[in-house]
Amino acid sequence: MVSLVDDAVKVLQASNFPSRFTGAQETVVHFERLNSSIENREDYFLIPLGITLKNKKSVGVFEGYLKQKYLEDKPGESDLPVDLLNSIFLKILEIYRYIYIPRELSVEEFTRLHNRQFEFLMGRSLQQTLTETISGATVRRINDSLDGIVQELEQDLESYIYKTNSDVRQTKLKRVDINNLIIEAYFNIRSMHLKVDDSTSMAITKLSSGEKQKAILDIANSLLRKNHENNQDKYVIFGFDEPESSLHISACFDMFQSLYETTQYCSQVLFTTHWYGYIPSVIRGNTVIMGKGSEVGHKFDFINIVKYREDTRIMSNQSRNQLPFSVQLKSINDLVQAIIYGSMSENPFNWLICEGSSEKIYLSDFLSELVESGFVAQRFKN
Repeated sequence: MVSLVDDAVKVLQASNFPSRFTGAQETVVHFERLNSSIENREDYFLIPLGITLKNKKSVGVFEGYLKQKYLEDKPGESDLPVDLLNSIFLKILEIYRYIYIPRELSVEEFTRLHNRQFEFLMGRSLQQTLTETISGATVRRINDSLDGIVQELEQDLESYIYKTNSDVRQTKLKRVDINNLIIEAYFNIRSMHLKVDDSTSMAITKLSSGEKQKAILDIANSLLRKNHENNQDKYVIFGFDEPESSLHISACFDMFQSLYETTQYCSQVLFTTHWYGYIPSVIRGNTVIMGKGSEVGHKFDFINIVKYREDTRIMSNQSRNQLPFSVQLKSINDLVQAIIYGSMSENPFNWLICEGSSEKIYLSDFLSELVESGFVAQRFKN
């Protein structure tokens, strides 16, 4: 089934989609770009599979096309096998580990060790640690001791007894209950602090909004780097919603440079942003610009950041200048502002500004050994 879906995607045409779907041609072009951009394409499967609001597995607008291909291969069947789609979905979840930092997540909540995202980054859950520490025999002794206290108290009270609530079937403490109580008590008296020097620290609650954003990425970077080897059997995807939120423009470039460095320790980094300065400043990657289309629905433009000026020029010509010219203008303007403000900061850095993409490629290669050694930062801009 997986191979059948992958083979079908490779020969996908706009005519294979339902007539009501207005994004057919754009989807086909996007898949063609994906197929051409992946090295050793035969080593990977490309599977359009997701989950609906009703928690059902779905192939969306690909359903009719994939059903036709499946029935051609399995003439005795009548529909796509739902159980098999569930199995594929669960297998994907086993292979990938998704760590997402939403904009509304505070640094205080993020740095609680029992936060799900934080546990992923640590590579070990607190439940696992406590389960190894607190044996089943210990849990039974706790329950027996508490039962004894309750029974003795009921005998003293005579007319009163303890009963479990009618809507609760559980009559004993479970291991997870004890673990949660211990975790809650332990971290109620502790919080993350930023070390100012060897003898001074500051609670992260006292940091500015921008510093808190930076703290989240610093912590995530450190843990991803530390557990990189342990995550070799997982495809780690790191998502960050609006990393520039609350940052002064002088700090935006450093934030995105750190975000780019995160790609060394995971399979993929995804982020949403309103700061266009990352487009000419990130070394490699792809960006999707989303806007309102001429018809009902949204318009998506896929751009290779390495040659974004060429891509935006081509797309602008193809769309008869419907693509906003501000994509280039806004990105350069945002980056220049960050350079100017950054150069005036207490810890300014030097820039090497190239005339074009070819010079950028040449200098990046020429200075690659210095970049790898950490002697200079890879900040070549064209």
